[in-house]
Amino acid sequence: FIGIVFDPMGLACGIALGAAIGAVTGASFQGPVLYWTAFPATNTGTEAKHVPGHILIPPGTAWAPFPKTPKPAIRPNETPAPAAPVVPENDAVVIFGSKTVSVMGSNAVRLGDIALSCSEPLRLPSSVVLAIPKGAPILIGGAPSLDIMSAVMASLRTRFVSDSLHALVSRLKPSRFRNFLHRGVCFLTGHPVDVASGKVLSEFVDASLPGPLPLKIERIYSSAFASRDGPHGHGWSSSLDQAIWRERGKVVLLAEDGREIEFDTFDLPRHRIEVGQQVYDPINRLTLRCEADERWLVIDHEGTVREFAPAPGRRDRRGSVAMLSRVRSSCGQHQLYFRYDARGLLCEVIDSCRRSLVLERDAQTRVTALHLPRPEGGGSYVHRRYRYDEHGDLVAVVDAEGKHWSFAYLTHLLTHETDRNGLSFHFAYDGLGEDAWCVRTWGDGGIYDHVLGYDKQKRVTYVSNSRGFTTQYHMNMIGLVEKVVDPLGGELCFEYDRDTLALLAEIDREGRETRFTRDDQGNIALVVDPDGGSTALEYDKRNLLLTATDAVGGSWRWHYDSLGRVTERIDAGGGLTRYRYQAGYLHEIIDPGGRTTQFGYTRDGMLCALRTPDGTVLDWQHDGLGRVVARRDGNSCIRRLAFDREGRVRRIDEADGNLRSLDYDAEGNVVHARDSKRDVSYGYHGLGWLVRRSEGDTELRLDYDLEGRLQEITNEAGHQYHFEHDPRGEVVAEVDFEGRRRCFRRDGAGQVLELIRPSGARSSFVYDGMGRAIDVRHSDGETERFVYRADGCLLEAHNDTCSVRFERDLSGRLIREQQGEHWVETRYDIHGRQIELRSSFGARQQIERNLMGDVVAIRHRQIGDSQETSWEAQIRRELLGDEAERLLPGGVRSRWARDPSGRPLQHRIWSGATLERDRHYRWEHDSQLRACVDALRGLEVRFGHDLFGNLAWAHYSEGESELRSPDAVGNLFRRRDRSDCQHGPGGQLLLEMTATG
Repeated sequence: FIGIVFDPMGLACGIALGAAIGAVTGASFQGPVLYWTAFPATNTGTEAKHVPGHILIPPGTAWAPFPKTPKPAIRPNETPAPAAPVVPENDAVVIFGSKTVSVMGSNAVRLGDIALSCSEPLRLPSSVVLAIPKGAPILIGGAPSLDIMSAVMASLRTRFVSDSLHALVSRLKPSRFRNFLHRGVCFLTGHPVDVASGKVLSEFVDASLPGPLPLKIERIYSSAFASRDGPHGHGWSSSLDQAIWRERGKVVLLAEDGREIEFDTFDLPRHRIEVGQQVYDPINRLTLRCEADERWLVIDHEGTVREFAPAPGRRDRRGSVAMLSRVRSSCGQHQLYFRYDARGLLCEVIDSCRRSLVLERDAQTRVTALHLPRPEGGGSYVHRRYRYDEHGDLVAVVDAEGKHWSFAYLTHLLTHETDRNGLSFHFAYDGLGEDAWCVRTWGDGGIYDHVLGYDKQKRVTYVSNSRGFTTQYHMNMIGLVEKVVDPLGGELCFEYDRDTLALLAEIDREGRETRFTRDDQGNIALVVDPDGGSTALEYDKRNLLLTATDAVGGSWRWHYDSLGRVTERIDAGGGLTRYRYQAGYLHEIIDPGGRTTQFGYTRDGMLCALRTPDGTVLDWQHDGLGRVVARRDGNSCIRRLAFDREGRVRRIDEADGNLRSLDYDAEGNVVHARDSKRDVSYGYHGLGWLVRRSEGDTELRLDYDLEGRLQEITNEAGHQYHFEHDPRGEVVAEVDFEGRRRCFRRDGAGQVLELIRPSGARSSFVYDGMGRAIDVRHSDGETERFVYRADGCLLEAHNDTCSVRFERDLSGRLIREQQGEHWVETRYDIHGRQIELRSSFGARQQIERNLMGDVVAIRHRQIGDSQETSWEAQIRRELLGDEAERLLPGGVRSRWARDPSGRPLQHRIWSGATLERDRHYRWEHDSQLRACVDALRGLEVRFGHDLFGNLAWAHYSEGESELRSPDAVGNLFRRRDRSDCQHGPGGQLLLEMTATG
């Protein structure tokens, strides 16, 4: 092997590689490229290549297919598997250098230092570096030394020791490495910054359309992709922009969240995947299948299939790229279609309801507008507009109402983000471009002001918040957080699988461990709680849940059809629920009692009707965007809704004629709500923090600290309620409206260990491994004790006076409650509803229900010492379950008449044939009672309400009046001038004056 030191990727990345990989491996920071004369210096970790390639002599001969021996392992007790029997890689990695001299973050390499080359069948450090004179000599001292960290760093760019990382980050370039983990497992701080990689993230949902296969269009910024130009400019990704392409020894998927996920094909023949083969990514639980004509399938763990195909006319720096062409639901019945223009650019999306979404682009292929279908009628409207600066950065996004977000950048790094209300967040970096690490993020007014410090050698990030408290995050070499140390020293720990990075255990700040065991497909198969209780789960090959067994042996089972749709569910009590489908939609649910609920759909697949087992029909109407605009209940009462162009409810027409209207600020917070009776306004601060509620001449105010934690409430009377927080943000003291102080002493997990009341009385609490209170002791000597079942159901409760014990079935339903020698037993039907009660006093009560589960009869029998008594009550109900008539013992009959909204209009009671009561009710909007008339006696009571909807007065037909006059905070008075009572700041009654004074 003869080669030259040739590492263009390492040179081009420069600082990037040192920063990105250093955070993961603990390698020292690599500074700017150092040149010796006209050439870059060589340091450990640099690659050497035989540029012309292998030359076989004599011509016509071929390599013998003997297997290569494994590359050296870095982790202890690990034996990497042999690579495939393919052509030697024809490269080397420089791993020895000066022990005392470093350049660009690792050991300087000199004449005679050793490189690990491609010798076969055994890889050995058998090559030496030859320095070709190119100028004045440079003398470097120090004994030769093996640079393990540089070897590891190089392994992330080559195949060297990649098996020791289980091919997780094999040859990842820095930007991919920093975006390796899904944001769902990242620990974020501020607005927000990933504490492991130092990248800034910002996420927006530009559109969300419901349907049998919902469509959500997300736009995501990552500073670690700042140099990557996408359909929304540098650093931005779109969930619509998904693609697949080949690279040497891998296939790359541009995923919906912007990550470039690598499927390792290096160990396949010729380092490539061929038609008919598939590769599984255990980390993201994705299966990649190669189809003919450079087409691909990606199948996720839920069975959703994404199809990729070349887009004719597309020119791409990545070479031959297959673009997302269709998404199929796991059952295969519903699809999303993606269409491309003559340039191979996405121009239209057809969702599962056959709605068309159109994208506009500029000459630089950037998306400039997103069109959605009009809610009513045909055509489309512009839902989002996107504006860019001369550098290709997204600087503004305009919504359908004309409000806009704005963004500012430096070297494509997001430095300012301003929302539609004008609130800005700012970001400061250490470095430029995609290799920079965010060191501070803050919002206007100092909210969420977080300063980040990185110890890349030890893989620790320190985050100091706006209150000056610091939290530590300790990462493994992949970037997963393994330990969080809060400002009080409490430690929250995590353990991960080395192959799949799946969470295996979580240990809270009190040392309580929850452990997860997973099957070969990555599904959680066993959960062991801190108290030893366990839940076992079993799946089929399609990752569909088959059985679930809880800590007390209760078992649930599921069956599926060939399309993966659930067809049967058997609960812990043996109840069987069946599901039937029609044309790809759920059509019927048959419960364990044989009752059937049916569903109806529009031609576009939206749920539009539901028929309950008793024949009641509910139906819905939708607009062109799938939003419910009308709902009709079983009494034909219709509720209508109107939306603005951003999908926010602006008007509600109630069935009783009441009209509600809602106004919003630019970010969608309700600022004004009014109907025929009330008018309320709201104010906000920070990230949607409610700070003011005004109604009439009253106002409630709330105040927050810079971390968004509530710290003070000022009520309508001006009295204040305070909250004090510890460095973790837990409430440790409250000062009420009276000025009385309550204190809370908490454990590491935040559970209250002791409550100290204003009087000085104390209560202490002890918890079990699941955080349930098992012992409560009060300073007056009283105690309480609780015992739980393994699944958390309460079994016993004891205090100084009595003890109560509970027996439960496998579903947790109470079947027997006992106190001393007395008990009550309960029996349930197959639906889990009470049908019988028995007691130790001889009572036996049977409950009869209709198809909807409403009580329609109660039969009671009492067996005493010398006699037996019994009675029966029957209830007749209207269509929606409201009581219409009740037949009681002794010939008593009660009958109700109601309006379509279910409010009572008339109530009559007979005793035998005699009408004993006849009351009539009149109502206003918002279900406020206006009058009650006693038809038998000719009496009437009229009611009035204040601006807040509270009952304010009652006027009797005999001429008397009764006032109920609340003040601004709800304290009640009998006189209009409120002189008859005095209340304390906390609402307690201090003085009451009688009618006689």
